[in-house]
Amino acid sequence: IARPGRLLASPPPTQAPGFPPHPPVLAEEETKPKPENNLFSATRTGGSPNDSSNPWSGSAELTELLQKAAREPQSAERQVELARHYLAIDQPLLAEQAAQKGLSLNQHCGAAWALRGELSERRADWSSALRYYQQALSIQADQAVWQERVAHCYEQLGEDRRALSALERTAELYPAGEVPTGLKIRRGRLLAELRQYRRAIAELEQVLSQPTEDATPRSEEHTSELQAQFRI
Repeated sequence: IARPGRLLASPPPTQAPGFPPHPPVLAEEETKPKPENNLFSATRTGGSPNDSSNPWSGSAELTELLQKAAREPQSAERQVELARHYLAIDQPLLAEQAAQKGLSLNQHCGAAWALRGELSERRADWSSALRYYQQALSIQADQAVWQERVAHCYEQLGEDRRALSALERTAELYPAGEVPTGLKIRRGRLLAELRQYRRAIAELEQVLSQPTEDATPRSEEHTSELQAQFRI
C-alpha cells in the first residue's frame, strides 16, 4: 500500500516465461544518435556523404584534397584548392586557415590573396577585401573577376568614381565584343550616379542595341526594365 502523497512507479512489463528479460526502456533523448562533427562522421553513421544536412558534405572529395595537400606540403595551390572546398561546405574558418597557410608557403600566390578577399567580403570587411584583391592583381593583373570585385568593394565603400574606374579596367580585360551585359549595366548606373548622364545614356543605348539571347527584338517592358536599372 502506497503511503499518502507518494506515487508508485509504473510496474515493469509482464515477462512471459521462457523469454529473455525485456530491455530497459530508454528515454527518447537517449535513443537519438549523437551528432558527430568530424570529417568521417557520414561514413561511420551510415549517412550519405553528399547529404546536404551533413556539414562535411562531400567528405570523399575533401579526403582526396587533404591527401593531395599532404603529398605536396610545399604547394600553395593545393592549399587554395582545399580552402575553396572548405568554402563550398560552409567552413569559412577552415578556409581562412588553408588560405593563410598557402600564403605562408608562397606570398606570390594570387589565388590565395583573392581567396582572402572573398572571405573578407563574407564578413562585409570591404577595406580588407579591397586590399587583398589589389594584392592579388599586383601578381596576376589579367584576372577580370578579381578586378570586378575591386569595383564592388569600392561601391560598398561609397567610392563611386574609383568603382567606375575599376569597372572600366575590368571591361578592358575582356575580348572586344565580349564584355558582359551586367558589367555594362553597372557601369551605366555608376555613370548616372555620378551625373555623367550623356555617357550613361550612351551605355544604355549600347546595351539596348545588343540582340537578346534568342535574337528577338527587345520588348518595351524589357527596355523599361533596363532603364530602371540605370536609374535614368
